[in-house]
Amino acid sequence: MRATDEEYATFHLSAADLSANAHRVPKESKASTHIFDSGSFASLGVHPKLVTLLGSPRGAGGLGLERPTQVQRLAISTLLQGKSAYIKSQTGSGKTLAYLLPLVHCLASGPRSSREDGTLALVMAPTRELCSQISDVLVRLVQPFIWLVPGCISGGERRKSEKSRLRKGVAILVATPGRLLDHLKSTEAFRRDKLQLLVLDEVDRLMDMGFSKQIMEW
Repeated sequence: MRATDEEYATFHLSAADLSANAHRVPKESKASTHIFDSGSFASLGVHPKLVTLLGSPRGAGGLGLERPTQVQRLAISTLLQGKSAYIKSQTGSGKTLAYLLPLVHCLASGPRSSREDGTLALVMAPTRELCSQISDVLVRLVQPFIWLVPGCISGGERRKSEKSRLRKGVAILVATPGRLLDHLKSTEAFRRDKLQLLVLDEVDRLMDMGFSKQIMEW
């Protein structure tokens, strides 16, 4: 039964009441300072070239970051010890850098690899859009290390072009599960016998979207 206007008004504010205290001119958003840590990337033991890149202005090709977020500090400290980690944090807290920084650090600090070594690190993500975002960050991080060739396979491109890149050698590969499994089955030149590092980004979505079977297959 529909409530009368009088009954509704008893429990609900009118549009005029709701907007009475609204700011006519929106206030400028404050920076999310609560997510940042008080330390520095250098104090975490990150490769010096990465520290320089992180602190350099965006206009100069850097990332313009003065200090890590809390999740980055915790994740980097753990991952640089060679441990596995499950990272859970709010949106915008820098989770992508939290795992990409130690990944690039580890590969850059070890023996210099060649393209013939194939894929050394794999980042798997559920969607093409997310793969593209991760790849964009990765491309910037490997700038000081020209031997660490990044690559992305996620559909939307010709498989022939992807096969060509895999044949030449991709040190750090970002991929969706379906396209990765496709190349594992059909691209003989895809070398991954020296794979060292594996990242499952948004692993809950990977499972929810039904990729668990494909992940287990490869």
